[in-house]
Amino acid sequence: MNLRSKSSDQDASRSAQKVGKGCLIAFLVPAAGIFLFVLFHLFRAIPQGGTSWWILVPVLVFGAFFFGVPIAFLHLTRERKELKQRQARFPDQPWAWRADWADGQIRYKEGDWIARWVFAIVWTGFSTALLLPLFREALEKEEWIALVFLIFPIVGLFMMIWAARATWRHLRYGVSTFDLESNPGVVGGFLRGRVKAKLRLRPNERVKVQLTHYERYTSSSGKSRSTHYRVLWREAKELGPEALSRGAHGVTVVPIEFFIPRTCGETRVFGQEDGNLWRLEVSAAVPGVRYTAHFDVPVFRTAESDSDEAHRLTEQAEQQVLTRERPPTVAARITNPLTGGTEYSWGPTKPLGLSFMLILAFLGFGAYLYFSLTGVDMGIPDEDRLAARVIVGLIMVGVMLVLVGLWSSSSRLIVERERVRVLNKLFGLGSWKEYPASEIREVESFATSSSGGKNHFRIRLTLDEGKTIQVGNGKDTYEGGQWLAARIRDELQPKRR
Repeated sequence: MNLRSKSSDQDASRSAQKVGKGCLIAFLVPAAGIFLFVLFHLFRAIPQGGTSWWILVPVLVFGAFFFGVPIAFLHLTRERKELKQRQARFPDQPWAWRADWADGQIRYKEGDWIARWVFAIVWTGFSTALLLPLFREALEKEEWIALVFLIFPIVGLFMMIWAARATWRHLRYGVSTFDLESNPGVVGGFLRGRVKAKLRLRPNERVKVQLTHYERYTSSSGKSRSTHYRVLWREAKELGPEALSRGAHGVTVVPIEFFIPRTCGETRVFGQEDGNLWRLEVSAAVPGVRYTAHFDVPVFRTAESDSDEAHRLTEQAEQQVLTRERPPTVAARITNPLTGGTEYSWGPTKPLGLSFMLILAFLGFGAYLYFSLTGVDMGIPDEDRLAARVIVGLIMVGVMLVLVGLWSSSSRLIVERERVRVLNKLFGLGSWKEYPASEIREVESFATSSSGGKNHFRIRLTLDEGKTIQVGNGKDTYEGGQWLAARIRDELQPKRR
């Protein structure tokens, strides 16, 4: 009786989903017809002076949102349905839960170039339309500080270039594929395969291949929702033309082989959800536009992960980190004080890009405050002007404090015979803290933030009772952080009880 009830509930749920999809499609089709009809009449009215070109911007934005959200919903619903079906068919083989993984061929295509064009056009159109009246009024009064706001249309111009490069890359390279030689990649074993791409290298050019274990997570919610990638493990190689071969139809074949330490985690992402994923990234700095492609690959634990060979290769890989030469990206200054031990010191972060954006924000808010105080109509009611000025002033103070903090913070770590001393300073303030060296349980490099698609790493020391100590300024790359953590760990090893 219970089984029948459960089955009938599932049938009712599927039936309701089909009805919901049918209703959504039945609504979207006539709505699309009405939207196209309105656009047709707008394009006819604009040349005759019946309306302005600027009216197209909000209409197109509304259309993109109105139709884009339901279409994306239908696409995600179909993907989730397929995933559940494959999970039911292969409960013990998660590498078969995605069709491309099961087929052993993963495809990459530059797919966001259209979205880039939409974003660039909307940004440029809105910023120009909103700022044009302000420019006219300010220039009539010879208030040249209004030119600061030109930064927004200029940013739109750079967005156009950004979209054009993505379009060029799409047209030049088309579809790249990664053919799995062993499926899946094994934690404690290898990921092997071949990348096939429409790529031609000159004798002095090289291809960079990189396998990364990411944690994908989403911060905030609603309109401010954003996705981030934190590096958990990474290995990179460079291959010259001698390591490559030519395939059918003139494609270049790039051989892929990476050992994955058994201390790493396995894939936990099968769609767009948050979780741990493995990504193979291939790039080449060729003339014109840089070649880039990435493939989300299946990496899982199998019986091979706990073999003696997996343990041996993992220990060997960990030792190789320490024996490498110091990476050029290590941000720490390493010295030997007269009092003994080793000192690792980090100066201020000084991020030029972020500092430039903070200065622009400060100038923008300052320009608003100046116009507001000199009587320029900013579109705010008289009773709200005082509150707006106070809020803008507080934001300016906050921006300035962040900027000063980025350019004044420092960090120091001294490893001595019996103790570890740490000093983290902000705005020139801070005090030394001391910990027994024998109680340092773990030293690791961890990602603290990301910008421009790159992670920034600091060093974390964990005590026996679980307390953590963080040092560094976050300017290290993954390779620099791993080398530095291995050096500090090796230096502390003899001091353990």
